[in-house]
Amino acid sequence: MTKSPNNESDLKKRITAACVGLVFISETDSPVEPFFGRRPAKSKSIEIEFDRFFDRLTARKDWHTKRNVKNTDGFAKLKALLEAELDDLRVYRVGEVQIDIFVIGRDKHGKTAGVKMKAVET
Repeated sequence: MTKSPNNESDLKKRITAACVGLVFISETDSPVEPFFGRRPAKSKSIEIEFDRFFDRLTARKDWHTKRNVKNTDGFAKLKALLEAELDDLRVYRVGEVQIDIFVIGRDKHGKTAGVKMKAVET
């Protein structure tokens, strides 16, 4: 896949903008935040298939409120942005009960970029 020629700063701005107002819903609501750093240690995490992770977040339901539809559309746009700009996309769940979720890949410079959110599962 050919990535756009945008610079790293532009990518950070676009990922940050795509996160504005997005909420990951579990037993608590967590804002979706941009992430730029190292990948989580594989031995302490569970990997989820990228498309499978986004299937639930991007699927519209008959019972969705306007807020739900806005969130679903936002996750669809975020998914498209990450697919267009990052290679080797992965989703990692780190922890138990209070879980950190990282959706990350590599930018054209080989640096890790993506988003993070929290989930609570009891």
